[in-house]
Amino acid sequence: KELSLSNRKAIAQTAGGNFFISLHAGYSVTPRAQGVSIFTDQGVQSAEGRLSSSGKEQVLKRQQAAERAGTFGYRLAQGLGENSVLGNVLVRSCPLLLQRELDMPVILIEVAYLSNIDAATLLSEEEYREQVSLTLAWAVANAMKQR
Repeated sequence: KELSLSNRKAIAQTAGGNFFISLHAGYSVTPRAQGVSIFTDQGVQSAEGRLSSSGKEQVLKRQQAAERAGTFGYRLAQGLGENSVLGNVLVRSCPLLLQRELDMPVILIEVAYLSNIDAATLLSEEEYREQVSLTLAWAVANAMKQR
């Protein structure tokens, strides 16, 4: 189910969790692309002298959230790499729009590539989606224990 940015923001603020994990099925120009990609925010680079004190505070909060998300993302990748039917796991950082909107760390997980017909077929099967859900839940629980 696709949710707008404002809906995801509202859900995150209402839940009040430690992290916001957004699950996606992506697309690649490579039809055989497979595996899992975990994206964390790369943080921000700013010209310190040009920012107000509240601007500096926002930059610091976002940088801290990006660091926490990065650490958690790598822990997730380790867990998924040990116990995954999902294939290879990559962790990448990029500017995440939702991270600008939330005070908590944001992690985006691409669980499959719909451009890969085999992956798209598997995702259409309820049993496989349940297996993916259980695998992700296990990895999140283990990553949370490593605090």
